[in-house]
Amino acid sequence: EVVEIGKQGLSSITYNGEVLWEYGASAQESEYNIPQWVKNNAKWWAEGQISDKDYVNGLQYLIDQGILRI
Repeated sequence: EVVEIGKQGLSSITYNGEVLWEYGASAQESEYNIPQWVKNNAKWWAEGQISDKDYVNGLQYLIDQGILRI
C-alpha cells in the first residue's frame, strides 16, 4: 500500500501492515532524491500493475545491494 504520492513524491510504503520505507520528517528534502523509476514502480504496484511479490523482490534487491537503506 503506497500511503501517499504527492507533489513532493513518495512519503511511505507499507506491506502487510509493515512500514517498508518512510520519508523522515526530520530529513532535509535535498538529502533524498528518489529516482523516477522508484516512484513509477511504487505507483504501478499501488495500481495493481505489478504483483506484491515482484514489488517486494525489487525492494529486497535494492536493500541487498545497499542502494536502499532501511
